[in-house]
Amino acid sequence: MKIAVVGLGFAGLRTMQLLEAAGHTVFGYEARDRIGGRCHTVREGEVIYEAGGEWIDGDHQRVLNLMRRYGQEPLATPSSPRRLIFEGKESNWDELWGNPAVRGDVDRFEERVEAEVGQIAEPDSHLQRLIDESVVTEEGRWYLTAMYRSDEGDDLDRIGRNGWFRAYENYANREGGELSAFRFPHGASDILDRMAAEIHGPMKLSCPVSELTPTGTGISLVSAGGREEFDAVVVTVPGAALAKLTVPMDISASPIRQIPLARAIKITFLFRDRWWLREGWNGSLMYDGPLQQFWDGGFGETAVLQAYVTGSEAENWVTRPDGLQAATAALFQQFPAARESHLETRMNDWINDPWARGAFSYMPVGFASTWPVTFGRIYWAGETTAKWNGFIEGALESAERVAKEIAECQKPSHP
Repeated sequence: MKIAVVGLGFAGLRTMQLLEAAGHTVFGYEARDRIGGRCHTVREGEVIYEAGGEWIDGDHQRVLNLMRRYGQEPLATPSSPRRLIFEGKESNWDELWGNPAVRGDVDRFEERVEAEVGQIAEPDSHLQRLIDESVVTEEGRWYLTAMYRSDEGDDLDRIGRNGWFRAYENYANREGGELSAFRFPHGASDILDRMAAEIHGPMKLSCPVSELTPTGTGISLVSAGGREEFDAVVVTVPGAALAKLTVPMDISASPIRQIPLARAIKITFLFRDRWWLREGWNGSLMYDGPLQQFWDGGFGETAVLQAYVTGSEAENWVTRPDGLQAATAALFQQFPAARESHLETRMNDWINDPWARGAFSYMPVGFASTWPVTFGRIYWAGETTAKWNGFIEGALESAERVAKEIAECQKPSHP
């Protein structure tokens, strides 16, 4: 079969690999001038950091196996205690867990989750309400809100309770310590480049697709490069990011075109050296200020702190004309020691990125179950469609599903 793959991030490249291994002729289309989609490693001489997705959970076996296929071992996240700042008071994980009132809030929330997992609420509500109804202290409310807001990528009053419980089943067998356990040792783009090098079919960059039309015997695809006919098309781009893509009515009306992407950004601070190490701190922080959380995002000798900001606060940053200056001022106010070593502040705005319109998918209020992801000869993949939605693991999972579906369609029917 002659198959087109639209979108060349992890889902698209893995789909091309699997389809070529099955004997198909595969063409790749990418609107950007690079592969990778919402994963992108910035490399400027000695400066290396992730502008997009980077975290790998300890049980994301597809990602871990992919790295090892290319002779790499995952880079472990530092295990020393994260700093916490709430209402001007500083603590760390150990002190937080030693606070019986906060621990009680967390225990009540987790007990309620365990009791209600698998249950569908009618009508649906949101995750913030579930937290608010479980806690009695403001510190406990902040801690749980900050943790899950970071995980979901948006304000929790946008995260549907039913959809969140569906995703929670991924974590049922965890023993602890799996969350954000690893990063790519040489950046996500290094793995993406290695994947692309194994693909034989052409990959057309700066070539957005604008129309998909069934022809009876296949699919007519219109892109910036013209019109071409295919036996099937796999779309790996989030439906919400394809507002200008003309598709058949059944796809236009599908929830797959309506699943939102999280309002999440990264603000990257470049320094001459890792000044935070001199203060006995590994760079990891979560606090109730406007920059929400930090970590050491550099590779090798790169001295980088990255702030991860989500929800309405992220939208505030990207709409401010003085956003970079204000972010730098907020950094200096919180950490005076950063001023002397600071070189530059950058912002990676995924909210307004024309080919993403957000960082990763989440299930809003009212979305609790699965929906069609195959429409005749048009297949939809990407993390939005996966059980591990919101993760690179989900992107790879979706590629496996699509390759299997196409293989099943090729089997001869029997009476």
